[in-house]
Amino acid sequence: IIFMEITRLTGKPLTKAESVVILNLAGMSYFATFLDFIYREYFARSEITSAFGITKYIPGWWVPLDESTWLSRTFFQPSWLIPIGLTLLFILFQLVANLALGLLMREIYVVQEKLPFPMQQVGAEGISILVQREERGMDVFVISAGFASLYALILYAPTLLLRTLGYPAPAAPIPWADLSTGIQSVLPGASFGIATDLLFFVGGFIIPFTVVVNIFIGSAIIGIIGNYVLVSRGITQFANEYYYGMPISQIMYRSHLYAWAGPLVGVAIAAGIFPIIHRYKLFMQGIKSLTGGRATRAEGTHEKPILSLPVLLAVWLGASLASVFVVYYLFPGIGVAFLILMLAFSIGWSLFWVLVNSRALGITGIEITPPGTLLPIAKYSYISMLPQARYDVWFIDPVISTGGASWCATFKFLDLVGCTVKSYLKTYFLMLPIALISAFLYVQIFWWMAPMPSVSYPNTSIYWNLNVVNQNLWMTGKIFTAFDTLWTVSAFIITGAAYFVGVITRLPVSVIGLAAGANTAIPVAFTMLIGGIFGQIMNKRFGKTWGQSRMAVAAGISLGSSIVITVLSTAGMLAKSLWAIPY
Repeated sequence: IIFMEITRLTGKPLTKAESVVILNLAGMSYFATFLDFIYREYFARSEITSAFGITKYIPGWWVPLDESTWLSRTFFQPSWLIPIGLTLLFILFQLVANLALGLLMREIYVVQEKLPFPMQQVGAEGISILVQREERGMDVFVISAGFASLYALILYAPTLLLRTLGYPAPAAPIPWADLSTGIQSVLPGASFGIATDLLFFVGGFIIPFTVVVNIFIGSAIIGIIGNYVLVSRGITQFANEYYYGMPISQIMYRSHLYAWAGPLVGVAIAAGIFPIIHRYKLFMQGIKSLTGGRATRAEGTHEKPILSLPVLLAVWLGASLASVFVVYYLFPGIGVAFLILMLAFSIGWSLFWVLVNSRALGITGIEITPPGTLLPIAKYSYISMLPQARYDVWFIDPVISTGGASWCATFKFLDLVGCTVKSYLKTYFLMLPIALISAFLYVQIFWWMAPMPSVSYPNTSIYWNLNVVNQNLWMTGKIFTAFDTLWTVSAFIITGAAYFVGVITRLPVSVIGLAAGANTAIPVAFTMLIGGIFGQIMNKRFGKTWGQSRMAVAAGISLGSSIVITVLSTAGMLAKSLWAIPY
């Protein structure tokens, strides 16, 4: 917005394409990447890691092991060259692989299937309104932004203000108001609540209502019915660990860890495969357009593929295979079976999950998070069969390019605002080294100012210890829970059956909606349902007017919330840091 106003005052306002480039690339940050290096130092020297017996297995290519590096609090030492260099190499592998798959998904889901990508439409509408300044659209946009700003102030400001002034303050209901205790007396194990972020409400009236209903059903099957069955029947370790009043976050984490991780993979596989089988002609059209064959391109999509299918596959496979062989080289004597396992994840799992997630984003606007326990479980299953402990395999993974779905959504965004893929990527790769260098310097400066963890950086003091415990538990198998094959296969069959029942009977069954819902917290799904019902009421009341204005409403709410949250977050960080300044 600032750039838009400055350029407008100079008489050369930004175009929609220029605006979207600035919007997307302004968020490019690798701060967490370099902060992780300090965490690695802490992990290697933690008493917890030593107690688990992991310290002697930590490799020097992951983190410098000499004490002077930790005490000096600087990256400007030769011992950091290999850990940082290896990480940057894998960032490059990851970026190239994700980008190649994103371009492939663009041809399939954006160009051929013409999926709506509802949340990208919201962003595009916001850009259009701010650039074109049409009076009617601006009125709706500004009113919506004002309402959202007021709501965000009421939600976030009181707690921040009281804590800044030193008074005790109750925690704000973020990201949701947990109402689980209201139903746990009747349905033990169940969870329920209302998400307080207006963006979930917005998603409800942007996404097709039938899909929203399917999202809620999928979430309720897991979060209410499924967890109740687990607890009431004493199934899995989750039933033993559950207690009345358990918060939603813990219910989700533990129930997924002990019960639902496997079935959710089965649901996701079915949600990805069966629509492709059913619509195989569209899938083949996307492949044809990349191979140079004749294919009908979507209306409004004028840019041809920037790379052919053979080149895209070569780039993706090259980056993935290179990462796998680097990992294999770092683990001498690990065995060929481990190499095959890594290839299966880096190539097979990546391609499958990007197909599923791109469809999910295109239809529901919700990204399905890949089950993070799948690779650790596969690793542990393998190394547990080895004659000697190989804890070093936990410190690096090959590239698993599930980020191609996000790139696909970005390319849809570019199409909507008339920005070419080539011009966007040129700017992206120009900004990449700047983002890396600035993140490196910022983290280094913060580390010079005070040790981490320390009271100067309270989050590191609170969460790094917990992360170290959790990481050691996984490495030693003390938190290991295998997938139940029967549950996974059953979930696959049931989801596939639901898909074909919907096709045959023409019932509004959206398996990708069900899959997205099964991975969504029940408060989020419920708030989306409320938003969907609101949208239906508005559509019935105002008809075409609502249809023309809803994107402007959504864009305004998104902007208003974001501005207030950004300002308050910045104010909060400044307030917390003031006491550390020496006067």
